[in-house]
Amino acid sequence: MDDKKKTDLTGLNTSAYEPEAQKKDAEYDLLTALLETAEFKNSEDAITEIDIKRNGRYMFTLHLHPISDADTRRIRKKATTYMPNPNNRKLPPVEKEFNSAKFNSLLIYTASTDEDRKKVWGNRQLMDKLDVTEPWETVDHLLLFGEKMDICDRIMESSGMGEDEESASPEEYVKN
Repeated sequence: MDDKKKTDLTGLNTSAYEPEAQKKDAEYDLLTALLETAEFKNSEDAITEIDIKRNGRYMFTLHLHPISDADTRRIRKKATTYMPNPNNRKLPPVEKEFNSAKFNSLLIYTASTDEDRKKVWGNRQLMDKLDVTEPWETVDHLLLFGEKMDICDRIMESSGMGEDEESASPEEYVKN
């Protein structure tokens, strides 16, 4: 048999002389890595801390995790109002208006850790004082427009968007 290393469907190096047990261990390591990759929302390494300060005074810290494509689609749907299709009411509704402020607030709320959703955005006393019914609505009351935009940009970056493709070499781009 040829001494060159072969690759199987997993992309792992296998040789004709490699014992089957080592091959299974290598495949298990791949599975472990894939499962760890899928846990990006719960990974402590992926959480970004952002201190909110006003006039040099510390106010509170946000803990944000990356979001998925499904999260973004769900948020966009919530931030959009729809109307009956003018061509035929039996057809799916069409987009009437997209509320970007609501989208940004929902994005920040969704990217917040469970603890921050409860303690910061869902703080019952705060919600009562601000007269809001949904925890995500407190985002508009607590953050300035520029702060919201900066936080949304950082969420997108941590979620793999916003990376400057022009600065990557062709080799790095192909790898990614």
